[in-house]
Amino acid sequence: METITRQKCVATNWQQCTDGAKYISREKCGCQKCFKEHGETMLEIGIAFGVQNALKYETLWSVEMDCKRWNLDTVLIDTDGPLTLISKGFNAEDFSDWTIKTTAKNGTVGELWKAAERAFKKANKNHGDWHRYIEDFDPIGVDTYEIFFGS
Repeated sequence: METITRQKCVATNWQQCTDGAKYISREKCGCQKCFKEHGETMLEIGIAFGVQNALKYETLWSVEMDCKRWNLDTVLIDTDGPLTLISKGFNAEDFSDWTIKTTAKNGTVGELWKAAERAFKKANKNHGDWHRYIEDFDPIGVDTYEIFFGS
C-alpha cells in the first residue's frame, strides 16, 4: 500500500523556508488553511468582477474585506455623514504632483466605490492613464481619506 505524504505548508510558515524547505504559493499549497484562504480570495475577486460589470465601472474593488461576504451596502468606514476622498498622483511629463477630491455620501462600499470611480475618471481625463484597482482608503483627517489606487 502506498502512503501519501502531505507536504508541509511553506506558504504560511516562513521559518520552514529558512530551514531549507522550498517556498510554494498559497494557491499551490495542499494544506487546508491555504486552500481555504485561496478559495476565499478567489471568491472575493469574483464578487468584485461581477459587481463591477453590473455597475459598468472602469475601476475594480480590490479592498481586502477580511473574507466576509460583502455587497454595496456593507459598511467599510463607520459614519453616517459624507466623507472627503482624496486621490494623489504624479505627472512624470512635467514632474508635478496632482490631487483630486471627491465626496462619498457615507462609508458603504457602494458610496465609496462610486466616489472612487469619479476620482479615477477625473484623474484619467486630466492626467492620463491611471491605476484602476481601488485598494484602500487611508484616514488622513476627520472624515477625510486618501484613496489608494493600484494596478
